[in-house]
Amino acid sequence: MPKRYKGREARCAKKMLTFTLAVKDPELIREIESRPEGERGEFLLAALRVGVVALRAAGGALDADKIRAECALMLESVSARLAEHSRAVSGQVERILSAYFDPGNGLFQQRISKLLDRNGEVERMLREYLSSDDSVLAKTMARQIGAESPLFRLLSPDERNGLLATIEGLIKDELSGQREKVLAQFSLDNPGSALTRLVEKISSVNGDFGNSIKSNLKAALQEMSFGIKEALTEITRSHAELRADLLSAVSRIEVKRAEAMRTTVHGATFESALSGLLQRIAHGAGDLFERVGSVVGAIKNCKKGDFVLELGPDSLAPGSRIVFEAKEDQSYRINDALREIEEARKNRSAQFGVFVFSAKSAPNGIAPFQRFGQHLVLVWDADDPSTDVRVEAAYSVGKALCVRQQTENRNQARSLETIESAVRSIEKQIAYLEAFRQQGETIKKSSEEIIRRSERMREELMREVGRLDEQIAAFRFERSAAERLNGQIQL
Repeated sequence: MPKRYKGREARCAKKMLTFTLAVKDPELIREIESRPEGERGEFLLAALRVGVVALRAAGGALDADKIRAECALMLESVSARLAEHSRAVSGQVERILSAYFDPGNGLFQQRISKLLDRNGEVERMLREYLSSDDSVLAKTMARQIGAESPLFRLLSPDERNGLLATIEGLIKDELSGQREKVLAQFSLDNPGSALTRLVEKISSVNGDFGNSIKSNLKAALQEMSFGIKEALTEITRSHAELRADLLSAVSRIEVKRAEAMRTTVHGATFESALSGLLQRIAHGAGDLFERVGSVVGAIKNCKKGDFVLELGPDSLAPGSRIVFEAKEDQSYRINDALREIEEARKNRSAQFGVFVFSAKSAPNGIAPFQRFGQHLVLVWDADDPSTDVRVEAAYSVGKALCVRQQTENRNQARSLETIESAVRSIEKQIAYLEAFRQQGETIKKSSEEIIRRSERMREELMREVGRLDEQIAAFRFERSAAERLNGQIQL
């Protein structure tokens, strides 16, 4: 054994291990034999130490591989659990969404059906508020502005306690009072009248007829003139106040009319005004508006059909088209209008057509709103905002009939009696609005009649004043004659 291993052997005597090693590996044998005899023991110990260290390192690598394998198994198990949980969550979400959105029996579909089906909540609500004469809208309008409403009774010229009758009564009372005041100044039965005082003063100055009658008559005339001026001033002031009140009432009506007209294209052409109105209606309903009067349509070289409104994707009949033809021409009659709107409907590939007459050129006796199958003919006044409701009603009727046509094309068994009833109700409401407009015109004419009557009363008062001036001139003549007589007596 080498010397340097003897010291280690001495230090580690208790851990000394002795064994005999038989080497059979050819490579090891060749390597050992290549060493000198005295160095072979040390070489073998070094080789053994290197082998032990290598084996120990190999054991650590095996532990790391085992940990890595266990980690892979654990990750695989976690991935399997996560995939299983994901499948369970997806199934649960699918069941919940199916319960709400299933086309056959989902809760959402059931709720939509309850809202939109025949006799659904929306239909019942519209029927309750709009469909007939007993609807909430009809009752409210009749109660507020109908023939039996307080407003109508207040403005009616035939109502004894109405506004016009009250104004007329006040005028009569005021003028009657002023007339009595003026006449009272010329009554001898009234001791305080100007004429009575004049006679008394003339009678009291018999002794000094000359200068006294002159001064007293002058004073009496001045006093009478002052009284007449006061009476006339009061009459003029009352008349001015009454005229101002009447003009103020009429101007308020005109201001309301002007405010309503601010939303229209005032002063523009008839087609431009109708274009602006239709564009506002279409945009408000989510539909598409297009002005096509200068564009050739489906018929070769044909430009008939001024405006087209296409129902939007959210409507019940998306893609359906309504064509409008506007005309301000006195030569057109109802048959001409029907022929032109039929050609315009075909030219613009529309399901429904509306022909709009200008109120300035519409044929005499034509109904303001009338339906002819797939066409509507109406009369619209660009300067009267109250007729805008006819265009809006025509648009609503057109949409309803487009929905009916598309529903029939899909062979749905759903009844369309509600749509027909709504169309008839709209026509009836249009007639009511026309009656209200005519009643408003009657009220306006009554106000103008009151103003004309007050003017006639003013003229009558001025004639009375003229007659008073004649009486004053007669008194002056009598005074002059008395003065001349007095002068002759003195001579």
